[in-house]
Amino acid sequence: KSDDLYQYILDTSVYPREPESMKELREITAKHPWNLMTTSADEGQFLNMLIKLIGAKKTMEIGVYTGYSL
Repeated sequence: KSDDLYQYILDTSVYPREPESMKELREITAKHPWNLMTTSADEGQFLNMLIKLIGAKKTMEIGVYTGYSL
C-alpha cells in the first residue's frame, strides 16, 4: 500500500508488459491538464486480463478520455 511498493510493482510487472504504443499514449496523456481522468497502466492491464478471462469478442467503452483503457 505504500507508494514505494506500488512503484516497484509498476516497474517490475506492469511497465515491462506494456506495449510501446500504449506507453507513448500514457506518457502523452500524463502531460494533459485533465490527466486525472486517465486509466492507470495497472488498471488497463487488469481490464485486459478480465476481458481475456471471460472470452469477450466485442467490447464497448463509453466516455473514453484518450483511449488508453480502450
